[in-house]
Amino acid sequence: MKLPNWLRNLLHLLGLALLGGTVALQAIVFSDIVMKGKFIGYENNPLVLAAEAPLTVYAAVYYSHFYLNYIRKQK
Repeated sequence: MKLPNWLRNLLHLLGLALLGGTVALQAIVFSDIVMKGKFIGYENNPLVLAAEAPLTVYAAVYYSHFYLNYIRKQK
């Protein structure tokens, strides 16, 4: 089944945004570790905690899809 172009674009937009956010967060954490020697993060907002798990799963699925369908074909 082929998805409509607008839906495919929306899913790619969300997936790439999540991957970009992951890279930015890793840079922030790494810089904090370099400056302070450790990183401690706390999240108390239940909405953020509830949204993190599905977004993480989506990002992992999107990354594997992106790797299998685009990056691996370049070889």
